[in-house]
Amino acid sequence: MIGRAAQGRPWIFDEVNFFVETGKFREDLAQENVRDIMRAHLEDLYDFYGDETGVRVARKHLSWYFRQHPGQEALRDRLVRIETPHEQLATLLDQYDTRVERS
Repeated sequence: MIGRAAQGRPWIFDEVNFFVETGKFREDLAQENVRDIMRAHLEDLYDFYGDETGVRVARKHLSWYFRQHPGQEALRDRLVRIETPHEQLATLLDQYDTRVERS
């Protein structure tokens, strides 16, 4: 039941645990935290699958992440058309005004 909700929102498990422990809803994650989660996830995909397949697999995950952010359709559409890991990551992080330093 919760699995599909975790697509594009993997921090939902922490939110559920917080609610179970406290009976309160946790505040939304700061954009910097969301950025860091997405960046780590993409870098893991590139490392695991290699550049070409990693970029293709990342497209699915990026679509899920941005499904949570209305008004970001243009960015999502751009991200899923990119062919290289560096460009995909740079485009994502430009949204958050962050430098890319990936080997």
